[in-house]
Amino acid sequence: MSFEEAKILTNTVIDSLDPYLLFKKRIHWESNIIKFDGVTIDARNVSKIHVFGVGKAASYEVKAWIDLLKENSFSEKLGICVAYTKRDHSLKEEFIQLEGDHPFMSEHNVLMTDKFIDHLSCIDKSDILIFLLSGGASSLLVRPIDGLSFSKVQEINSHLVNSGLNINKMNAVRKSLSQVKNGGLLNIIPTRKIYQFVNCDIPDGTIKDVGSSPLFYTPVEMSAVTDYLNKFQLNISFKEKQINNPKSLISSSAQNLLDDLEKVYPNATRGSIYDKHLDDVLNELAKDLKQNKPQFHMSGGEATLTVPESPGLGGRSTHFVLALANIIYQDESMRDYKILSIGTDGTDGPTDAAGAYIDYHIFTSLNTKPYLENFDSYHYFQNVQTLIKTGP
Repeated sequence: MSFEEAKILTNTVIDSLDPYLLFKKRIHWESNIIKFDGVTIDARNVSKIHVFGVGKAASYEVKAWIDLLKENSFSEKLGICVAYTKRDHSLKEEFIQLEGDHPFMSEHNVLMTDKFIDHLSCIDKSDILIFLLSGGASSLLVRPIDGLSFSKVQEINSHLVNSGLNINKMNAVRKSLSQVKNGGLLNIIPTRKIYQFVNCDIPDGTIKDVGSSPLFYTPVEMSAVTDYLNKFQLNISFKEKQINNPKSLISSSAQNLLDDLEKVYPNATRGSIYDKHLDDVLNELAKDLKQNKPQFHMSGGEATLTVPESPGLGGRSTHFVLALANIIYQDESMRDYKILSIGTDGTDGPTDAAGAYIDYHIFTSLNTKPYLENFDSYHYFQNVQTLIKTGP
């Protein structure tokens, strides 16, 4: 696989994740009836269907639903449509689009959260709400619990992003500090005819932690949260709630993506969906590659990374590619491997790249050591010209 072939493979991944095509394939339309994976949305006696999205995929997913509703004779029922997404992830479309900062939240996010909530509160209690949730909502939706300042929440969130904790543990902390996470947003929405479609970026495939679950409540394991918050001299009390969670369905996940890619590349070896620290992933994968020597190996998930103070520029995907190359290319028998990793949201951490590609020839062209030590993988791949850029 050359760099050009790596870009073709990347495009195959991007195409398989297109929200319009994903929803079109899985939704069955009848007269005023919408069916998705055995769930029926009955719009016969409903005046309006509103479409709201939050997360990095929000604008694309809201646009997909608008187009599909119009194509299937629901134009007259189409209500308020709002997407709240990461900066520069909006589309040139006429529906309402809000942008916030991610992964590090800002006071601007507080204002955008208020605007998003204002629009939600305009829904009539007899209407239907299609709610589209994707990764990134944890940083975008910001409304601290009473008595807690935004600056303290901001400080804790910044620490979490670089902490090396997995996403479930990170979001447990975030839920405990927010009025709108862990089902909190349900307090604002007038209707209970809510259908949530989750673009799941959680490695274990559960929806309870995607975007810190603004519409889905589960009890938080407070002992672990309390231990973490003690570092910040915070003592948070947390009461269990009785909430009727809305119908929630997974629209996309790492599992779904690998299933789709397996159809395109039937000879590929299917690896794990990782939910471990990067060091553990690297050791496990390097061992597996050496023992089995697959021609094409696919894996997914998320490798957590503990980032030092004042790092260079990079994301999990670019750092993963550089770190794995540094391990396997020490072995002469593994120098024929090529490595590609991309983040499926199109932006690897705080960068404009989705990920990167490397082979042994590229690896020998520039010393990796200072870039790995400084967590500066982006600039390594910028210098060797094998960053993968797809846009959001």
